[in-house]
Formats: sequence, C-alpha cells, structure tokens
Amino acid sequence: MSNSVPGTPRRVLPPIATGSDRAALDELENSIQVELARLRASSRGPNELSYTVFKDAFDQLIQHASAYCNLLTAIKAEYEAVIEDLQEGQREAFYLEGRLKATAAEPTTVVNYRRRAEELQQKMSVIQRDNARLAAELDRVRAAREAMLKKDEDDKSTQKPRRTDFRPIPGLTLEESTDVKTLSRYHAKLEHQLKELYVSRNTKYAPKVKKQELKDTLTKQVNMRHHLADRTVRLKNRCQKLKVAVEVAEIYKENPPENHSMSDLITMALTTQSMGFAFKGVTGQRDTPFSFEDDDPNKEKEAEMLLEYIDKFHELFDEESYQDAAIHAANSPKGILRTPETMAKFKAVGTEALLAYCEALMSSVSALSHLPSPEVCLECVRCALSQHRLDLVTHWIAQNSLLLTEEIANALCEYADQNPLSSPVCLALAQAVFTAIQAHRQAAVCMCRQGKVYNMVEYAHGTGTFHKADWAHVLQTCPSLELARSLIRPYNDQPPALQLGQAVSTLLQTEDYMTGLQLLQETHDKFPAGSPSGSLHHAVFDDSTTTYESWLHIAETAEQHGYEDVGLELLTTIIVKYVLNKVSEETASIQYLYDQQIS
Repeated sequence: MSNSVPGTPRRVLPPIATGSDRAALDELENSIQVELARLRASSRGPNELSYTVFKDAFDQLIQHASAYCNLLTAIKAEYEAVIEDLQEGQREAFYLEGRLKATAAEPTTVVNYRRRAEELQQKMSVIQRDNARLAAELDRVRAAREAMLKKDEDDKSTQKPRRTDFRPIPGLTLEESTDVKTLSRYHAKLEHQLKELYVSRNTKYAPKVKKQELKDTLTKQVNMRHHLADRTVRLKNRCQKLKVAVEVAEIYKENPPENHSMSDLITMALTTQSMGFAFKGVTGQRDTPFSFEDDDPNKEKEAEMLLEYIDKFHELFDEESYQDAAIHAANSPKGILRTPETMAKFKAVGTEALLAYCEALMSSVSALSHLPSPEVCLECVRCALSQHRLDLVTHWIAQNSLLLTEEIANALCEYADQNPLSSPVCLALAQAVFTAIQAHRQAAVCMCRQGKVYNMVEYAHGTGTFHKADWAHVLQTCPSLELARSLIRPYNDQPPALQLGQAVSTLLQTEDYMTGLQLLQETHDKFPAGSPSGSLHHAVFDDSTTTYESWLHIAETAEQHGYEDVGLELLTTIIVKYVLNKVSEETASIQYLYDQQIS
C-alpha cells in the first residue's frame, strides 16, 4: 500500500531509458520464450514448470534492477505465498476427494468381503472333507503296509537270510556293468539260460532220491531178467530134447532097426547130437537143421513193444508235448523213430519242435553209438543255425555226434556270410569239417577267410595234394595281396606255388583286380626302373606257364589303370622274350634240318 494523499497525482516509475536495461529486458524475455517453447514441446497441457521459469526470470530481474530490489522482493514473496496457499488447497481437495470416494464405496467393499468370506468358508469345508477322506485312506494303507511288513518279517524269520553280493558281474567290465543296454542284453541272455535250465531240469535231470529209486527198480528188473533168461534157457533145452525125441520116434516108426529099441535110440540122439542139428538116422540120411527162432516168444513180445513205443510217441505228439515226444523218439529201440520221416513230422510243427528233436537226437548218439544219416545231420545243423544256436553245432561237432559232410561245412560258411559277428567261429568249424573229410581246397579257403594265410600255405604244402588249379582257386576265392605274395615265393626250397603271371591273371579275373596290379607294382619297385636285373624282368623270363597273350593283357590292364611304368617295362620284357623264343625256335629248326642233311 502506498501512503500517497488523495487528490494528488500517482507517482509513476521512470521509464527504461538506458540501452543496457533495454537489452537486458529483451534478453530476459527471449529466455522466457525459449524455455516455455521447450516445455510445450515436451509435455501437453498446463505444466507447473512454467511457474519455475517465470520465478527464475523474476529473480534475474530483481538482481538487474537493484534500485527496486526491496519492492520487487516483497511483491515476489506475496505472490509465492498466494501460490503456496493455492497448491496446499489443491492437495487438501485431492485428499478429501479420495476420502469421499472411499467412504462412498465402503458398503460395496463390505458386501464383497462377506461374499469372499462365504466362498472361503465353503472351500474350507470341502478341504476338511477331503482331508478326512485322505486321512482314512492313509490309515488303511498304513494298516495294509504294516500287515505286509509283518508277513515279510515272518517269512524272513523262516527263511535263510539272503546275502548281498557286491562282487562284479563275471564277464563284464566296469563300464559294461554300468551301461543299461549292455545290462539289458546280459539280462536277456541270463533269462534264456535260466529257461534252458528249467527245461533241462524237467526233461534231463531228476532229484537224487529219484536216482536211488530208479537204481533199486533197475536192480529188481535185472534180477527178474536173469531169472527169466535162465528159465528160457531151461525151457529151450527141454523143448529141444522133446523135438529130438519126436524126430527119433518118427524115424523109428517108419524104419525100426532090429538091434535097438526106441528108448536106446532117443538116448543115443540126446547124448551125441549138438543142439543146432537134427538127429542123424541110422540109415545115414541127415535132416535139415532145426531152429527154435520161429517158436521164440521173445520176438512177438519185441514187436508188441515196438508198436506200443510208436503209439506212445504218437500220443505225446498229439498232446503237443513235443519235448517229451522228441526225447521218446530219439531213444527209440533199434532206431525206428530216428528217421527222416520223424524229422519231417517235427519240422511240419515248427522250428522249436524240430530243434528239440535235434537236441534229443544228438544227445542220444553217444549212448547208442550210432550216427544219424547225412540228411538228418544236415537238417539238424540247419535247424540249429536258423535259431542262432551256434553253440549246439559246436558241441555236436566236438562230441563227434554228427556224420560230417561237405554240405554241413557249406551251411556253416553261409551262416558266416549272413552273420559277420559269428564268422570266426563258423569258419573255424567249417575248416574243421573240411579237414576231417579231407576237402583240402575248401579248408584252405576257410583258413584264408580267417586271415591265416601262412598257416594255410603250410597246411596245403603238408597235404601233398595241392596243384596249380587248387592254388589258383584259393587265390581267386580269397584275393589278397598277402596271399599272392606267399604264393609267388618259394617255400622250403620248393618252387613257388604260382608264377607271377598266373597270380596276376587270377587276380585280374576277380572284382579285386587292383590287388594284381599292386602286386606288379611291388615287384617292379624292388629294383630301380629299367634295371636289367629287376625282379619284374626275371619274373617274366622265369614264368614258362603264362602265355604271350596273357602277359599282353596284363600289360594293357596296367596301363589303363595308371601303372604306365609297370606296363611299359612289362611290355618291353614280354616282347624281348617273345623275340628270343622265336629266334630259339628257328635256330632249333635250322639245326634239325642241318642234322637231317648230314645224316
């Protein structure tokens, strides 16, 4: 408030007259406009920061106009107080507005809380019912478990305590013992062995008590048999005497002698005649030998027993007891059921039944000392191999239960081709079979397929029956560089089995023809190329069995497959050899003509 007197004119501030004041005001106004433009660009609507812009500008103005500093400061303070009151009023109004809204929404919130409380109460009742049901079920499970544990404890108290074995599994390494797949395969193998043991226990073995019972029964039967045999002998002797007496009586009735009575003749016949011939009459005539085989009751009983045995086999077969039927047929008397027809009957049922018959048949060979026919043996081997039972074939061959033939060895070789994992065992068995039947060429092939090249060479030379064709067949069947080297080298001061030309020609006829070219390259590389004493040069000249056309074909093949040096040297060598042979033939013919003229 000013203290001016009414009626007097009001004092007016002097205008800004200086240029510096005018420049300062313009600069301050421009600064305000710039700041306000930034605020408008950064935000939309009213912004409280604009108040700060004008507040700072007013402070700058107060500092510039030092003459009006007190007045302007008072004005600024008054305005700031009013603005602070307005802001405080706005904050209080916002707070009261929030309280008003909360007060208005309080009834709805209470209703929602009550509704939520009712829902939670219902859920609590459901949970309590479920808890009661689960507690009852838990009590029932606990009671059952306690009863089971009590039963297990009772069983354990009656049984011997089991000892846990922490030893490693035999035949498995530590890595294999922790591998799930390996353990699964090993478990399947043990299950198969356990099944075989169960079958063997039920079919091949019996308790020790049964052994004593069977022994006692056998003793009784043997004693009964001896008693019946003695009785049979006595009855035969008595029957023989009666027949002799009847024959003597018939002869006496037809032509009674004068000096002897019937009783004397019967006594003489019984004391002088053997048991195998008839009485020789007093007239010197001799009757045909008599025999008691036609009247032997044992033959009729034996036939009846065979018929009963066959009926029993058919009965077991019809009941599908193929294991028992197989054992019954394999142990048949006189081998009446050890025939290809019986095997065909089992084969018609299935492979398992046929394998059971084959096992029983091979097991009975040692007891009967009679080998089956070659066809039956071959069928047994094929059946065992079809079931991947190579162990059975190995056992049969080791026990000499098979009549070994070339077909059995060929079957083993085919199985080796189809099953590479079992190839070493199959080839070794096939080699043993071929050796046993003296099929030396096939045995040598099996040895080569096993990689036993040097053993094969020693075996073949030891037989003394190997010829050029046999060596060529082995090389053609099992082409390899190692075998070819062994065949073209001398053996124990003996000439080589094959000449270089024969070996290479044989290899070129196979799919592995590059082996023959490698053999030529090795022979060529033993000495410097073009050397007159080179190994290839001598090999060609020393080879008297390979023809000129064969050498020419070998040279052309070598050049076609990139062996130009070998082909060129080989070609020059064979041409020189050909020319020398022609010159030698012409010289021989001229010498022959000269000798003819002289003579």
